[in-house]
Amino acid sequence: MGLHRSKGHDSKVVIPIPPMLDMTFQLLLFAMLWFRPSSLEGQMDLALPTDKPVLSQSNESAPLDKDIGEPDEPKEPPEVTILVKANQNDDPGTNTFGQISEISVQLKEGTTQIQEEGANVDRLLVLLQEHLKKVRETLVNKDDVMMKAERRLRWQYVVKVRDACQKAGFTNAHFSPPPDL
Repeated sequence: MGLHRSKGHDSKVVIPIPPMLDMTFQLLLFAMLWFRPSSLEGQMDLALPTDKPVLSQSNESAPLDKDIGEPDEPKEPPEVTILVKANQNDDPGTNTFGQISEISVQLKEGTTQIQEEGANVDRLLVLLQEHLKKVRETLVNKDDVMMKAERRLRWQYVVKVRDACQKAGFTNAHFSPPPDL
């Protein structure tokens, strides 16, 4: 008896590909349906009060003069008002609609135009920040600033102006109705 091999019957492992693909797509679909993205994208850093609450000795409740969550009125009115004008260009070829076109700083002494030849929006914001740092040294109320922006100004630029004020040292921003109403 001799052992001989037939050349046509090699034993190979056959892996069924279609069921594996089906299972892969099912796992992918399951992962996509149950995935919840992080809510960090829409969050803004806000400063909460750091003072500890004071407990009252009596059980009487004081009447509320204002709604809950309404900010405190400034002790002194803001001495600085920032006027921001928006670009009104409706040309579809450019993406300048709603961008900052002009920034002015208004004080008791008068209004100062923030401008530089050929300056873009970012440069105007840097100039505003530098000007506010200089002006802040002469003020009595060094914390509050009033902002008046045109209605068509995009919100991202309102936030950028507010950031420039904060970098200059103004911690409280008050918003006034747009001057174009």
